[in-house]
Amino acid sequence: MARCGAKQSIDAKQVRRPENEAIWLGAHEQEIMPVEDPLKSLAEIHSPDPRRECLVGTLADEHEALCTICLHDGVPESVAQLFETAKNVSLYSWFVYRFHPVSESVGFAALELALNLRKTGLSLLPDGYRSPGLRNLLREAIKNGWIRDQEFPSRSAYAQHSAHLAVIAKIIETGTPSVSLRDVTPGDMNQGFETVSLTKHILALWPKVRNTLAHGSPRLAPTSRRTLRLVAEAINQLFEGE
Repeated sequence: MARCGAKQSIDAKQVRRPENEAIWLGAHEQEIMPVEDPLKSLAEIHSPDPRRECLVGTLADEHEALCTICLHDGVPESVAQLFETAKNVSLYSWFVYRFHPVSESVGFAALELALNLRKTGLSLLPDGYRSPGLRNLLREAIKNGWIRDQEFPSRSAYAQHSAHLAVIAKIIETGTPSVSLRDVTPGDMNQGFETVSLTKHILALWPKVRNTLAHGSPRLAPTSRRTLRLVAEAINQLFEGE
């Protein structure tokens, strides 16, 4: 039986309707109800998603940025392949905006696989293996020092962002618009490092986001590349020295 593609002609007499025909008709109408982002036509598959117009950059820029997100050679191949799939889906969000959460979901799956392999010391999980769940795995990895704040290459960027926010707060508090974001000092940066804890951030946020995506959330944001960069930095820590 065909599951997609051209509609099949069905004799109405062959369709067995439930006793409550109103319910049947309502369900049937829902099946054909138009959606915001239907399957693209062949003529449109190479066209950027219109929502890309709100974002800066080109497709080449997106590809170049994704090329800088890499797992090192010590990461198991099964994890690396899943992660590369997430990067490909992120790249194609240029054409289908709704691929952003799909990319993040695959990225989190790669992270959970990596955490399970690190926990068990195996290169391949056996059939029937039951994962403790992303939250428990992250908590254990942070507790055991497999993932550490100081080992995130992106930590300095997050610290700088925190320092910028502190300067903005100072402008608002003192009412001195002469202070600019360029006035961030080394002391501000040190305070930023003290304020930012990426391990606390990912432990609090990632399991919630992953579960939300896994259960069919309508969440839609162009954050896949940023998420994948942090996920890669976490995975790389798990297999240092491998």
